[in-house]
Amino acid sequence: MDRRPRHYVLAGHNVIACTLEQWSQWFEYYWDKPERFVGRTGDDKIWISTVFLGLDHNFFGVGPPLLFETMVFHNNSGEECIRSATWEEAEKIHKIMCLQFLGRIGLKEVG
Repeated sequence: MDRRPRHYVLAGHNVIACTLEQWSQWFEYYWDKPERFVGRTGDDKIWISTVFLGLDHNFFGVGPPLLFETMVFHNNSGEECIRSATWEEAEKIHKIMCLQFLGRIGLKEVG
């Protein structure tokens, strides 16, 4: 039986394992709050969003829990997705994706 925690919340930028009940209460409050967003960059044509998921998306259980997701949205669909374990790692991935996708087409960071 897998005993690895599946649910997490944030305390500042620190990840804390929790119960399903604690996670659902946290997410009910923080769903659209800035504390959950690592970055949102772009314009109405292409944007990059990096958010705290709070659920471990490392489905194979090898390595750290993957709790943050960076997605590139273009033409209203997600085209690229990278998941990461920490806030700091998520920040780095967000910046890399901004350079790769927004820099390539000449857009400027807006957020």
